[in-house]
Amino acid sequence: MSSMADQRPTPEDPELSVVMPTKNVGAWVYEAIISILNQEVRSLELIVVDDGSTDNTLDVLSRIDDERVTVLSSTLDGGGSARNLGVSRARGEFLAFADGDDLVPSGAYTRLLQQARRTGVEMVVGNYLIFEPNAIYTRQQWLPLYGEERTGITLSREPRFLRDRVCWNRIFRRTAWDAAGIRFTDAPRSNDIVAMTDAYCAFEFDVVPEIVYAYRRRTGAGSMTARKHTPESIYGHFAQESICFESVVRLQNRRVTTWYATSMLENDVWAHLGPLTSASHLDASEYDQARMAVRSIVTEMLQYADASLQGRQLFTYKAIVAGEWALAAAFNDHSEATVDRVVRASGDALRRWFRHAGIKFAPGVAEILRWSVFGAFDTIEDMSDAELVRLVAIARELGGRPGVGRELNDRERQIASLNADDGPVALREALRSAPPSRPVSDRLLGYAKRGMQSARRVASAGARAARDEVLASMDNHPEMVHRVATRSPRWARRAVRILAGRSHTAGEATPR
Repeated sequence: MSSMADQRPTPEDPELSVVMPTKNVGAWVYEAIISILNQEVRSLELIVVDDGSTDNTLDVLSRIDDERVTVLSSTLDGGGSARNLGVSRARGEFLAFADGDDLVPSGAYTRLLQQARRTGVEMVVGNYLIFEPNAIYTRQQWLPLYGEERTGITLSREPRFLRDRVCWNRIFRRTAWDAAGIRFTDAPRSNDIVAMTDAYCAFEFDVVPEIVYAYRRRTGAGSMTARKHTPESIYGHFAQESICFESVVRLQNRRVTTWYATSMLENDVWAHLGPLTSASHLDASEYDQARMAVRSIVTEMLQYADASLQGRQLFTYKAIVAGEWALAAAFNDHSEATVDRVVRASGDALRRWFRHAGIKFAPGVAEILRWSVFGAFDTIEDMSDAELVRLVAIARELGGRPGVGRELNDRERQIASLNADDGPVALREALRSAPPSRPVSDRLLGYAKRGMQSARRVASAGARAARDEVLASMDNHPEMVHRVATRSPRWARRAVRILAGRSHTAGEATPR
């Protein structure tokens, strides 16, 4: 890469350089390029770097006759290397990135550049659109960070941006990019998360509420979505996440690191565990490297995660750290084969699993029952007789283990007392007469009993101050119940006020 001095724009250099890696996107790349060339930017260059396309992508590129477009071929394999090559050839004062199957809305780059010029920040980030075959939505709908213009943001002020590490909804000041030494890594997927984590750690940035990018979420065998759960993809993703976590730790900001570790364990890591804990893959050696990567990062993150990580998730991660993947599967995978492993295990073997993972036996077994068995009885009308009998037998077997009954509520204890030999007709009648599932308010109180003293204050405050409003919110956002009940007193009380509709600032909308 050229030196920083070489990269300073001259009067002939463009205002904005857009780097676009391509690979087998012939069906969409022309539309993507035209959406960029139609931007009303004073001067723009588009550097397309092909990463070994085997479809008609290169044919499409060869037919584009515009002096602003440069087409390169990457000699290395991977989208990260393609982006790095494009950056090395870029001459613009600002950098942007786009993928060859997406779209850039009209006026997007103008808005981002105007903001960067006005405030002088190193990076400007905007809201974006996600469109799937059967759905269209914005990022703001799922991650409320883009509702208004915001200036001078840093991770210490707003760590939630670490949940949004895509490279294409933003622009960068080129001198800042070079000074920070940012580079993309090569991985089967998620090859921009390291670069964007480094950018967040290095830069002060602004946010604009306008939609500045349209991301196409493709399905099918050739899509990134289809490949995300392969052993290579899972390993590559967590290898990148490990580098990201090291970057965040180097900030030496305990609050940011704690938020990041907790958020990753509650969301991203959890979402990737499925293939590693499914009954069909537990003994599959091709996932061993991926399991090692996940175990390593979970071990590191658990040292920082806060008290909101409890119950099923905490038990799963403790089992992973101990290398007890069969036990982790019992908490994470609800398949018949996985649960049957637990049922077939002798009392001594099961206790060894829990002891090795540092999990108390009775609460652990109760949590497995709660997620794998008891929940299914809420819809017994749709359940086959064979499945009904099987689940009742499991509930009786595991619920009868020493101490487990004390961890169950009245409904769960009654189910665990049923005898599968009574037959499906009698069992259905007994289940219909069982106490109803606990309402949300009771579940909140349950969290409070297992949480800190402040959590109990939150539960009672929520019930007294704004019962209807709080419960309505909790029905739609059960994960918030858990977070409200286990955060620090200051944030917990603020969360209750927000749910009650008494918050005065938008910045308080989500407890950190």
